[in-house]
Amino acid sequence: MKKWQICVIAILSVLVVMFAVGFAVSLHLLLNQPICISSERRARDLAHEQQLTDYISVIENSNSTESEIEQAKADKAALEKIIEKEEACEQLLIAHEFDDCLVILTENDAKVIIGTYKDLTEDKTAIIYTIIQQQYGLEISNIKILQTLPERTQPLQPPKEPEIEVSYPTDEGKKLRDVERANQISAYDEIILSSDSSADEVAKAKADKENLQKIIDKEKVIDSLLNDCKFGGFYVKIEESGIMVFASRHIGVNDKAQIMTIIYEQTGVEIEKINIVVVTETNR
Repeated sequence: MKKWQICVIAILSVLVVMFAVGFAVSLHLLLNQPICISSERRARDLAHEQQLTDYISVIENSNSTESEIEQAKADKAALEKIIEKEEACEQLLIAHEFDDCLVILTENDAKVIIGTYKDLTEDKTAIIYTIIQQQYGLEISNIKILQTLPERTQPLQPPKEPEIEVSYPTDEGKKLRDVERANQISAYDEIILSSDSSADEVAKAKADKENLQKIIDKEKVIDSLLNDCKFGGFYVKIEESGIMVFASRHIGVNDKAQIMTIIYEQTGVEIEKINIVVVTETNR
């Protein structure tokens, strides 16, 4: 082979390698571009508008059959419900300081894009899962959380919780809570039964006792629900400032979201007022 032919082959080989490298780099940059929330929002809203327009066209078309009209009405109502839920979820996320967010819902899954936090802690992720669950009733496995940061454009999946042998601690804390509640009830009874108490004092004591009894009953219900959902050894204490959940072991994002959902459904307390504390030998 002549020298010029060797040179040509060498040059072509270099060009091919350079092209391949350049293409790979360009593809990597393209796939790892930050998600643009405004663009995603426009795309979602335009898709919704187009779908609504299509349904209205069928409904108002004189050539549409009765079954087609009924189906279009049902589909339109379902889409309007999705749009309403998307807005509700976003408002709740904003209320929990996820200022730059977008929720995209379908019948079976949800995509949540967060553009404000550089890193999502387990607690913040649990709040997102809980909000979507409460508003739309999806399983955590069907909720995908994405960030606008280029280093994390892949969905954040709920972390797998380690399979560990759980040794539940004694229920000393729960017993102390129950003793404290019993003492509070006794104090109200003393005021109610005392001949020295005024009518106003008796009325107030009766009202306070009734409210406390409702709290006690609610604590027992939540304790039972937690126990039924594999959270044996957990107990709650309801206070004016919020609800404390005393956990007998460390828990992951999935468990936190499930616990928050149980408590929210039973009490309606805002998520940020639910605190989960892991009980140890030193703080029990």
